[in-house]
Amino acid sequence: MEGTAGYVVTFGDMLYRSYDAVLRLRQQGVDVGLINKPTLNIVDEETTKKIGSSPFVLVVETLNRKTGVCFPLVRYLVAS
Repeated sequence: MEGTAGYVVTFGDMLYRSYDAVLRLRQQGVDVGLINKPTLNIVDEETTKKIGSSPFVLVVETLNRKTGVCFPLVRYLVAS
């Protein structure tokens, strides 16, 4: 789901909650996008560049910082 205001990046059991939040924000006029990241060990450079150039990125996950997507994603964005 594309968005111009920013992106919510999520996966697994947090997807349905994130989708609900994005839909509610869109009803309020905030054009937020949603990205489902089902494979944590593969970097999709095109998508990562897209979210890295957006006004904000919110990562929603249930894993800790060592096993989740947030830390590797931030590290990749800082290095690019």
